Amino acid sequence: MVTKSKTEKSAERTGCIESFFERDDVSRCMPGKQDVTQSNDEQKKQTRILTDYLSNLHEIVCAETEGIKCSLAQFCKLRPRHTSITLTSLISRNTCLCTTHQNMALKLKCLRSVNVDISPNPEVVSKAVG
Repeated sequence: MVTKSKTEKSAERTGCIESFFERDDVSRCMPGKQDVTQSNDEQKKQTRILTDYLSNLHEIVCAETEGIKCSLAQFCKLRPRHTSITLTSLISRNTCLCTTHQNMALKLKCLRSVNVDISPNPEVVSKAVG
């Protein structure tokens, strides 16, 4: 029985997690022409935004890849920052990235820009109203 060395397991885990972050159900591509980042090796990639909390994504990757063990801290470290995966701060993480929720977040941002005292989080506003 041949066992993998520590570096082979680490490389496999890193590759698996990086490819996980590139999936369309985990992150979305930014549509703009200028939403491109350039990595160290001069390779250009379209910027992507995560669609969920890192802790929720960690649970998903642990459930899907049973052979690869990874802590939440290690999972967060392996997020490919040098390329194009970024967190978003405009929308709430409990909502999806559909046009309805995104539109509400943009309207709240616009209201705040004209000095209306309102939360930028669509969920907080919907709970206060309803």
